[in-house]
Amino acid sequence: MLEYLSSCLDWKALLIALLVGCLLWRYRYPASMTVLLSGAGLFAARFPVQSVRFSALAVKVVLRMHGHRRLAGQSFREHWSSARDMPPLAKQWLGYAVACYCGMRFGEKTISPQQALMVRQSVLGAYDILRGVIPELARS
Repeated sequence: MLEYLSSCLDWKALLIALLVGCLLWRYRYPASMTVLLSGAGLFAARFPVQSVRFSALAVKVVLRMHGHRRLAGQSFREHWSSARDMPPLAKQWLGYAVACYCGMRFGEKTISPQQALMVRQSVLGAYDILRGVIPELARS
């Protein structure tokens, strides 16, 4: 009897682990966007460079979510510019984030806390447009 209960608990634990794994896989993009953009918001005031880096990672997630994979040898700017079938406003906002990140990374300019928050907001806005939260902006 004890062996039977033990084997049933193993199957239940395995089933629960499988269910949790499926849910994590299904919601991987929203979960990663929540983590990255929350981190960008938290770091903006004291560590604006780290905030912009988090936002740049979020841009990569947005592009991946939109079905645009990065090709081998492609730079971050090339990856963004080769994205097709994207609403113009979302592409413009992602372009702003990419330009700020590349300018900061290659030493062309420094990033203030306000600019870091603007980069985060532009990525969040593009993400909302692409997932259909703001459909009226997708048409412009």
